[in-house]
Amino acid sequence: MTLFYNADIVFSVHGANSTNCLYMRENTIFIEAFSTRWENSCNLYTLDKNKVHYFPVTSMELFKINPDGILRDYTIPPTLMYMTMRTVFALYKTLRNQL
Repeated sequence: MTLFYNADIVFSVHGANSTNCLYMRENTIFIEAFSTRWENSCNLYTLDKNKVHYFPVTSMELFKINPDGILRDYTIPPTLMYMTMRTVFALYKTLRNQL
């Protein structure tokens, strides 16, 4: 909780750990990675209410689906990650005086 609260930018794979985004401050940035088989916007509503800037990134390729039907291994395309990070850091430059 403390790490998320004190961070200006957080990158997290979707899961129980990403729930700590609830403690992020206004005008901070949260980047969350998903597989194409498991997208869940449960954090979206809280982030919007707390005025946290949200950037979801999703894999575009399926690799290995386990017997339970959940894709546990995935890759975020490098170009998508690069474009997201470029956008995030440009936004951060404009926001850092407000933090």
